[in-house]
Amino acid sequence: MKKVSLLLCICMFLLMGAAMAGTHATKGSPAKASTVKMEWDSFKPETLHGTILLIDAPQKRVFITSRSIPYEVKVTKATKIEIAGSKSNFSSLKGQTKKEASVTFIARAGGNYAQNITVTG
Repeated sequence: MKKVSLLLCICMFLLMGAAMAGTHATKGSPAKASTVKMEWDSFKPETLHGTILLIDAPQKRVFITSRSIPYEVKVTKATKIEIAGSKSNFSSLKGQTKKEASVTFIARAGGNYAQNITVTG
């Protein structure tokens, strides 16, 4: 029951954030796809430190809270995962909820993609 409540809270925060972000009409012609891609490719990696809330294995997503703000990161084959100083893999993250972690990710149009996940706690 706790996991369901936690998942519902996270979904609510994500939906609220999406609603608040909204899209606004702009004057002029729309940006070309190549221009938008170039802007996304220019984003630099960011690192956040927090607590792992939830591991969504089917979607390969990790939810982490930092300063009471939940973040979602997507895990790919290129994501490097380390648990307690040892190299690990995504399936090993399942038992790491409520532990301290740092995540380095890059924001993309399709979401935040994790480069590194280091579980320390």
